[in-house]
Amino acid sequence: MSPDGAHIMANQATRPLGQDIDRRYYAAHDGKCEYLDEGIGETSWERATELREGIGLGIDAGGTYTDAVLYDFATRAVLAAAKALTTHGNPAIGIGCALDSLPSTRFSEIRRASLATTFATNAIVEGKGRKVGLLLAGYDDYDMAGISHFPRRVLKGSHDIMGNLLEDLDGPEVAEAIRDLIEREGVEAFAVTSVGGCRNPEHEHEIKAILRKISELPVVMGHELSSELDRLLRATTTVLNARISPLISELSMALERELKTRGIETPLTI
Repeated sequence: MSPDGAHIMANQATRPLGQDIDRRYYAAHDGKCEYLDEGIGETSWERATELREGIGLGIDAGGTYTDAVLYDFATRAVLAAAKALTTHGNPAIGIGCALDSLPSTRFSEIRRASLATTFATNAIVEGKGRKVGLLLAGYDDYDMAGISHFPRRVLKGSHDIMGNLLEDLDGPEVAEAIRDLIEREGVEAFAVTSVGGCRNPEHEHEIKAILRKISELPVVMGHELSSELDRLLRATTTVLNARISPLISELSMALERELKTRGIETPLTI
């Protein structure tokens, strides 16, 4: 995938002081998201995020106001700033208003655009997004007591914390659970996570492969989001991602249109 006109998203979770950052990169373009593995080192994606010349466009869409600035990478100075009311139904409208208050004569010099927004957090708090079916491989009763999401199905199959196989998946059981969630629960997306999946995601990949034989509904796998061993945290994170990802895709596509109509065609960091 070319970085031109696409979006780069970094999902970052902070670990205790002295440990590395767990950072996963994704590229989104035309509403589709591609996982870029552990990092973007020595790639065009990295070069797009480490500029030393040209202008950067920074956008902050908050709960009340949307701010936009033009930043000179060479001098490290803010060249212009603008503010507009945030439009909650469609934040791209408020972003467009802020952009229209910046000097458009400098837009051709923009080499990178960056968006910070509370949109995803607000969507979670407001209960927006898809209805998600959660598939959990190898989780026990103790685990389930800490997971509040419904609908969900628990499947056989697990690995230990080192990624060694403890129990195989039951393919027919997986297929039955998927059909049940679609037909009886009316789910619109799937979240898949397995015990030990952060070290060995083979069961998550197998579940997705079975799902693809049954449905084309969106699916998010836990190992794509975090390498943390905390299985409860990964399950919750995966559900939230599956729930709001279409909203983020819609926002990114709308923002891409706002940028293109103003002649701004550059990688966007969200």
